[in-house]
Amino acid sequence: MNFKSFIYLAAVILLSALSACLDDDQSSDEIIISSDAEILSFSIKIDSVPLSSLNSIKFSIDQVNGIIYNQDSSKYGLELPDSVKLTYTTASGYMIVDITNPNDTSFIVSGDSISLKSPLKFRSYAANGATKEYTFKFNVATVDPDAMLWEKVAGDLSFLKTGENKTLLINDVFYSFYKNNSVQLSTSVNAKDWSDGVVLNLPQTALLEQIQIYKDSLFVPTASGGLYASGGDFTNWTSIPLPFETSVLSLLGRVARTDLLVLLAEIDDEMKFVIRNGNSWTLGNAIPETFPRQSFSSLSYVDVNVGRLFVSGGTFATAWSTLDGQSWMNQGATYPEKLQEANVCIYNNQFYLLNGKQGVSGEYNRNLYGSSDRGNSWQHFGINTEYPGDYTSRSLASVVVDTQNFIYIIGGKYNGDPVGDIWRGRL
Repeated sequence: MNFKSFIYLAAVILLSALSACLDDDQSSDEIIISSDAEILSFSIKIDSVPLSSLNSIKFSIDQVNGIIYNQDSSKYGLELPDSVKLTYTTASGYMIVDITNPNDTSFIVSGDSISLKSPLKFRSYAANGATKEYTFKFNVATVDPDAMLWEKVAGDLSFLKTGENKTLLINDVFYSFYKNNSVQLSTSVNAKDWSDGVVLNLPQTALLEQIQIYKDSLFVPTASGGLYASGGDFTNWTSIPLPFETSVLSLLGRVARTDLLVLLAEIDDEMKFVIRNGNSWTLGNAIPETFPRQSFSSLSYVDVNVGRLFVSGGTFATAWSTLDGQSWMNQGATYPEKLQEANVCIYNNQFYLLNGKQGVSGEYNRNLYGSSDRGNSWQHFGINTEYPGDYTSRSLASVVVDTQNFIYIIGGKYNGDPVGDIWRGRL
């Protein structure tokens, strides 16, 4: 049926209804014919199994601006079908007309099939002949929700190019520790604008890459086997003696939700775990043969309401976790590419592994890996997470995640040379 025939038929039905009403009761009140031409509901349906998710899409109707649209975009990369079944209701119960092409108008009965591959325009009719036009927009996601979008935050920062560096994010403030004839500290609230360096009373032998948060303080070991702790502002540091003859080798980190701080120390020519609990110290077990000693990444996290410490990488590219600092479980999976000097963080409710270099070839890693089972296995996320071409591959970088769900990559080294930029990424 063409448009003219539809209008003619509608008019005949309307006049017949009026005549019947007048004949039945000449004394009845004046009959008011609806002028409401609004479309009240709009939905689509498709029988194709791969596209059945389209059936659950909710459409909103902007009556003021005459727009019908889906607020939540459909799945990224969706190929729209040639036709879908359209179901709608109108205020007056009349059909709508497709006016996308003014020279080829046709009315659409609820249940008819239409194509969504191009923007559509409809005209809805009221009982008295009034009309209202609508533009139909079907929104398809144009950005892959699993893609990591990277951007450079700052470049050529002099304090990052001085050599060894470690940056922490504490209470939304970036604290960057570095060496420039002395150990210094710069801070920032946005990772772009940084304060001038404050000289710290830390020895030049401090292993800055191993700085760890412990309650309200920071701890750091030294290359000479010592251990230092900071005050609350992280500018004043004090040497921390251990109660037994030992030389600190590495600071592993804190077991989450506990007061346990775990170190590696050499005692009687044997490497053992040393655990600090509050102000007391406990000598632990000997470390396993393939346990990371240097160039590792550590992560304090909570799993099923239990605090843990995760240590991974190092020379053997292995991963271990503990609840008490004494007993350690080998996660069973080595790092992809046996990466050293890489970073692990928690992002999107899973472990993310990034940066680092291969232990054998020395090639730098530009891939992003994830582990949904807390380090038991790793999967390459794919090309949609790769860094831009101007991102400098690196190891020994600092990686933090802020409250806005951005991953920050700060500094690091490439072929032994310091990298002076900061990048951030977000899904």
